[in-house]
Amino acid sequence: MHLRLRAAHRGYGPTRRLLIATSVLRDARDGRQFLVALKYDFGLPWRILTGPGGRHAGVPRGTSWLAAGGAPAEAPSPPDPLLLVDIGGGSTEFAVGSAGEPPSFVRSLDVGVVRLTERFLHHDPPEAAEVAAFTGHVAAAIADAVPEELRAAVRGAVGVAGTYTTLVANKLGMTEYDGRLVQGHVLSLADIDAAVARFAALTSAERGRLPGIQPGREDVILAGALIAREACRAFGLDAVRVSEADLLEGAALALAEGFLRPR
Repeated sequence: MHLRLRAAHRGYGPTRRLLIATSVLRDARDGRQFLVALKYDFGLPWRILTGPGGRHAGVPRGTSWLAAGGAPAEAPSPPDPLLLVDIGGGSTEFAVGSAGEPPSFVRSLDVGVVRLTERFLHHDPPEAAEVAAFTGHVAAAIADAVPEELRAAVRGAVGVAGTYTTLVANKLGMTEYDGRLVQGHVLSLADIDAAVARFAALTSAERGRLPGIQPGREDVILAGALIAREACRAFGLDAVRVSEADLLEGAALALAEGFLRPR
């Protein structure tokens, strides 16, 4: 594996390099030691991205800001203010601001798909009480973290990362993933509700046989759909536009522009 990664890295011939880490390595007691070991093995500089809270007007930091940099809205006239939701394994990031500019509000919450699946969804398929507890936890976390007046002011949303792209692929019945059909696709709240109902009635193995569900995502896609649904509900939105561009593109832009500096 190391040899293949080194060969791939050399093949691209990058002029700037950065290994980025998010929620799992922020939380891990030995996260920095792990990254130091990777730097020793691969010669890659690294950066643990922050999960900032509160208002950071114009401040380029955190995973939400980086995702926003990589996820331009596809709408001809993006709504303002715009919400960006980046659902990850350990955390979900929320950013609010004007399209194309650093957000005025960024918050990272520990409501990732892996973290909450392990905490709440103990049966396969899950019991109704488990889904209800999951939903209540996410709704309360968003309500506590994002001021009510800001949630009420948001006029539209962009969703990035694997949960949203998988929801689109499943909705469209893709047997082979086509990013051209995913980019800019609008998922309605009704679409997400339907996905929640569909996934909640199935075991992980059964979800894995549905179109558009990539291997390894069958056990967490219900959690992702639940978080996506609660994000829409919390901000009073009836739809979210999906972007394939996410944290990786945002990090590349930030690195090129000098906002991200390796250690």
